[in-house]
Amino acid sequence: MAKYSYELKKKIVDQYLNGNGGFAALTKQYSVPYTVVRRWVHTYTNLGEDDLKSHKKGRKPKPGPPPMNKDQNEKQTIETADDNAKHIKELEDENYHLRLENAILKKTRRLRLEEEAKSRKRESSTAYDKNSN
Repeated sequence: MAKYSYELKKKIVDQYLNGNGGFAALTKQYSVPYTVVRRWVHTYTNLGEDDLKSHKKGRKPKPGPPPMNKDQNEKQTIETADDNAKHIKELEDENYHLRLENAILKKTRRLRLEEEAKSRKRESSTAYDKNSN
């Protein structure tokens, strides 16, 4: 899609409105597609001169934080690095404690299952002894 300057658009529209050429003649003279010239004339007559100017398309950017000078930026970077290091240390400590807790729970479960297996074995052997008599 070709971009056309505001001045060219205004010049073509003015020539058309002054009767110095029709759509076809202006199209040939300026090498601009017929439909584009028609759209410019329509836009100018219905919406006004300002709408011929190029407008940015899409969403407006979100306002970001105010710009910082170099010293503030370096200070913020150092603080962020320190905060990140502290946060990583906290996460590593939490991970260590969770691993310990998990190991204890696994061992407790294993011991309980072994105890249940022993009690079942005792029950089955006493039931066998009772049936034998």
